[in-house]
Amino acid sequence: MTTRMHASVVVPAFNGIAELPECLDALRAQEAPFEYEVIVIDSGSTDGTVEMLEKRAATGELRLHQIPNEEFGHGRTRNLGAKIARGEFVCFLTQDATPAHPGWLVEMLRPFDVFGPRMACVFGKQVPRPDCVPTVKRDVLNHFAGFGPDYCISVQTAGSPLLADESYTGPVGFFSDVNSAVRRSILLDEIPYEDVDYAEDQVFGRAVIAAGYLKA
Repeated sequence: MTTRMHASVVVPAFNGIAELPECLDALRAQEAPFEYEVIVIDSGSTDGTVEMLEKRAATGELRLHQIPNEEFGHGRTRNLGAKIARGEFVCFLTQDATPAHPGWLVEMLRPFDVFGPRMACVFGKQVPRPDCVPTVKRDVLNHFAGFGPDYCISVQTAGSPLLADESYTGPVGFFSDVNSAVRRSILLDEIPYEDVDYAEDQVFGRAVIAAGYLKA
């Protein structure tokens, strides 16, 4: 294993005992030719999540960082994850988002290799679970179909007048940190997540484009 590209995967967690183990198992099974770490930030779980994470942390599988529940914020906690991470790139997952295959991490980071330092962040397609409500499943699949076919890189850049419309949620400004990767230096030094109640990823995606970076 080389250290050509070191990545940190950050997963915010709260009472995730039903979903988080599946996500962590998939992260442990990643086939990557570089060193990577997994960091879970728990915000006061009471359902056995902390005990499960402590056992995994004791084996070296992950790093556990705990914060009080009142300190959690979608943007704030992800900024914290970037600060304590060691990787050049920080991947973010939610606790119920499971990488679909062992090549997920390599593929998430590929646009950074292809497009170089102007590539600030990447988000990946989301696939509904089999038991998903049919109408929600349809909406999710239709939404991500708008970014191009599977296994392709769709790049968004500045210059679209659509960004002036704050209600616009199409491809140019869209970003989702359910399944994403960010160049850590940009997040730490230039464009941190804003501390907002929700949609911190949308605010971040627009800011990245406005600053002249690429987003995939």
